[in-house]
Amino acid sequence: MCDMSTIMATFMSIDPLGALTQVPDMVLRPIFILLLIAGIAGSYLAYRVHRKVGPLLVTVLASILLYVSIYVTASDPLYYLSLALLFAGAIWNLLIRPKQAGLRTTVRSL
Repeated sequence: MCDMSTIMATFMSIDPLGALTQVPDMVLRPIFILLLIAGIAGSYLAYRVHRKVGPLLVTVLASILLYVSIYVTASDPLYYLSLALLFAGAIWNLLIRPKQAGLRTTVRSL
């Protein structure tokens, strides 16, 4: 059985060897784009629930800036700004989601 800690320990033991840096850009760029699209899709699904376009726009803008900061300009300040915007969009989505009625916050003891 493989859990997340085993996977992370494996990656952490491989990374000092430089194995993860040897993956070519032609492999990493499509994966990166798919992850950005997945983030935008998640923000769109949250938009469909709360109907506030702000977090969706922040996520789309941050995704575009992140791509530009890595593959076009190689700008560290733009990179960190886009990461902060992605984080802000995710937190904003969490803060404005509607509260579900009937959801209990306490755990019953058995």
